[in-house]
Formats: sequence, structure tokens, C-alpha cells
Amino acid sequence: MLKYISPAGARIEEVPWVTPEEIFSNIHHMCGALWLDSQKQTQYGQSSFIAAFPNKLLSANSEDAPLNLLNTYLKANKNPWADLPDNLQEVLPLFRGGIAGVFGYELGGSLETIKTNGPLIVNGQKIPDLCVGFYPSAMSFDHTAQRCFVVATGFNDNGLNQNQAAEAQLNQWRSVLEAPMDSNQPPSPIATVKSNFSRAQYMQAVSDVIALICDGEIFQANISQSYTGELEAPDDGFSRYLKMRALNPASFGGFFRGENWNLASNSPERLITLNQNNVSARPIKGTVTRSQDPIEDQQLADQLLMSAKDRAENIMIVDLLRNDLARVCEDSSINVPDLCVLESLAHVHHLVSTVSGTLRNGQTPIDLLAACFPGGSVTGAPKIRAMDIITDIEQRPRGPYCGSLGYIGYDGHMDMNILIRSIVQSGSELVFNVGGGITAQSNPSDEYQETLDKAEGIFRAIGLEEKHFQEKRA
Repeated sequence: MLKYISPAGARIEEVPWVTPEEIFSNIHHMCGALWLDSQKQTQYGQSSFIAAFPNKLLSANSEDAPLNLLNTYLKANKNPWADLPDNLQEVLPLFRGGIAGVFGYELGGSLETIKTNGPLIVNGQKIPDLCVGFYPSAMSFDHTAQRCFVVATGFNDNGLNQNQAAEAQLNQWRSVLEAPMDSNQPPSPIATVKSNFSRAQYMQAVSDVIALICDGEIFQANISQSYTGELEAPDDGFSRYLKMRALNPASFGGFFRGENWNLASNSPERLITLNQNNVSARPIKGTVTRSQDPIEDQQLADQLLMSAKDRAENIMIVDLLRNDLARVCEDSSINVPDLCVLESLAHVHHLVSTVSGTLRNGQTPIDLLAACFPGGSVTGAPKIRAMDIITDIEQRPRGPYCGSLGYIGYDGHMDMNILIRSIVQSGSELVFNVGGGITAQSNPSDEYQETLDKAEGIFRAIGLEEKHFQEKRA
């Protein structure tokens, strides 16, 4: 079993393989508990991470300019793994302590002058635009090799030297590892669910966006409908997340426990990742439902691959992301290694592209995040005008939806998802959104149907009967 102590006292300790679900079941109730969950282990999601015991939990809104605070914090903390040998760099999954948590959609208001409907309120609880922990330690899981590691930086606010604090942080995780796996209660049944749009209203919203496109205002906008659900009784949300991930495995899922609220995400989409100076974004645009009949399912996939409308939608967002990355990356480095490739999930097929680049010297992970946030695939093009239109049409704050869940490490590594297929819960109330990109070629009825296709995994996870969402399609 691997063990490492840095010259300053930071520690890495390999432990016998255990699943993230077993570990998180024992700590999910703790405020600040975070599971970055790659349940669908593709080449893009082979590692999972669990963080807890933050030195600080920061909740802030867009007017506080919180990304500047994070930049200052990261610059004040030296990389604890600067002396890590190359052979260990290659073995260890990439989150080794740092900032991690929820970056809500309305945080975009701190980056550009845009309209917002924020903040999101769920069950009377105001959901912050930013809620992150400063995590001095974490657990990481390599699913391919089935290896599990505890990392402890020793960073602390208790006056301990780094060596002492790192050992204390390891002991916290040893206690978690030694505890028996907690049994989870079943999620509370759903009592009511209601969207802020009727079918006719959503189709009218799509028509309004098409008219704006034809008038030259924008090229594309992502419009969502927001569902509010009431449970029969409050629950802690974690069992519902376990049901979500079982029904629809995803590469960029996760669960986060805030103060009196929680977030469960089954996202298939990455916003941005940074490894050394290598940047990669992976937008999803173009969706079709799946069929249980293999022949029909393949026909649906082929239709998506051949769809001129969906390809145009995807390529527009690729161009937007190239422009976003050009703000912080070396100009000659920006490439599109994958364009409109098929990715199949449990309930839908997607078209996915990859945009890559090399971060310029002097630019930080926060600078990169600010250049790309929120993701173009969930806003539109041009981004700022599209976001103003989204605010006017949706008339509800998005909250975490279409923001990001992820981490920025002390060593400069970063990985952020896009918060789609996600539920925000406080007490007995749930809120979730589903949407799609609207272009000049959009058909309002088809766009409404696409939102229901995307919502099917959530509908099932919250316990709606098959009849309910079949009726909504009628």
C-alpha cells in the first residue's frame, strides 16, 4: 500500500479498496459533505472524490464577487504537492484537496452585466449563488485500478503545524473507514409536481425565441421549464440520489450537502477541466430519446447524427467555447478534436464535442472558470444577450441548475461539470429544471418533448408513475 509524506508534512495513504457509496453513506448528513461521482466510468470519468471536514464553508452571492475571493485564497496557499514524484503524479487521481462545491448559474451576474431572477428559494431557504468548502483533505477513488487513497494537506486554521494537522486529518478519515456502512432510509414519496410552464406556454416561449433569432437578436438560447415538487414528508435527499444514479449512470454526477439544503446531480456533461496547462471543454448539444427496441434505438441514434438542426446547434456552441477559451488560452492551441460524436445514456442519445487549448502563462484556474462560466451549451449565443433573454422568459432563478459542481485543487487541477439533470431540495420541497437549445430550425412541439425526455430519469427517481409522464407527452 502506497504511503507518502512530503517535505512539509502533507500525506497520502492508500487504503484497501472500498466503494465511494460505502464511505459517503456514513458522512452524507454532514454539512459540506461532497461526493463527485463518476458512476458511468468512461474515459472522461474514471475517478470519484469525496470531501468532508472543510476548514471553512463559504456561502456567497454574485454581488460579493466571490470568484475574486477564491483566487486570493488559492494564491495564498502554496501547492502542497509540488515535490510529489512523477510516478505518484501518474497514479493518484487529481483532486488532492482544495476548493470544491456548487457554483450556481446566477454567479454569472458577478462576471458580466446581465439580468438575473435570483436568488433561488426552496422551502423558504435561500440557496446561495456559491457554496464551496475549503477542503484540506479528501478521499479519491480510481475505478479502473480499484485503488483508494486518502490525501491530507495539513492546511488548517487551528494553529497546528502542517505535519501535525495532516496526521489529524488522516485520523478523521480512518474513523470514517472503520465505521460500519450506514443504512439509508427510502426517499419520501412525491405528493405533487408542477411546472412553471404549461405545454402551450413552453411552446410559445420557443416561438418567441425563434422570432428573436429571425430578428437577428441571437443565434440560439437555452430555455428551461422549472418543476417544483412537494414530498409527503421531508427527507435527507441522499437515498433519492442513490436511486437517480442507479437509474441513469453518469460520468459527472454528485451530491452536496449545504446548510439546510442539498443538491443531487446526475450530469453527463463536463464544463471544463484543467490538468497542468491542458484545458478541455465538452459541450453537449443535440438530444433524442432512446428506445428499448435495439433496431429502433439505432435508427434514433442515426437520425440524431444526421440531424442538420442538432449539428448546427452543437457547432454554434463549439464556436462560442472557442471564443471563451481564447480569452485565457494560447491562440494557436485551441482545437476541436471531437465534433458531434454520439454518446448514449440510459434514457437519451446526445451529440457531444470537445474543445481543447493550453492555458496562457499567468492565467489561473479561476480565470479559466470565469472565462467559460456559465457554459455556452446551457446559455446560448451570443452568451450575454442569450442570458438576458433566458431571464426574461423563464422568470425564475435557476440556482445551481446550469451552474457547476466540481473542484479547484491547491495544485491547480480543476474539473467542473454542468449542473443538468439535477435536483435542489430543502425539507419537503424539490426544484429541478429541464431545457433545451432553441435555434431557427426548432419545432416548438419537438422542443417541449425533448425537455420531457431529459426529465424522465428525474421523474422516475422522484417516484412519478409511468402514466404521469406519458400523459404529459400527450
